[in-house]
Amino acid sequence: MVLRAPVPAVLWLTTGLLVVRTIIGVTTGGVFFCFLRSGLQNLLIAFCLLAGLPFERTLLGRLANDLCAFPAALTGDARVHRFFRRASVL
Repeated sequence: MVLRAPVPAVLWLTTGLLVVRTIIGVTTGGVFFCFLRSGLQNLLIAFCLLAGLPFERTLLGRLANDLCAFPAALTGDARVHRFFRRASVL
């Protein structure tokens, strides 16, 4: 952010998950939520994937582009956008 470069979606996702896990751990202090945490984490990721559907680029598309840089001709194709939308719903 200091260099004015775009922040990768993977970094946003992992930072958000760590913040939520820390808040749950500090507020509850119970062992039960330590084991429940992975299920809640999966639920949060699923919610983020579904919440990104109305936008032009879905979260799954951003994550894929962070891990493997796609050419602009591929990312601009409507079929690729449709694929990432369907994969997000799946």
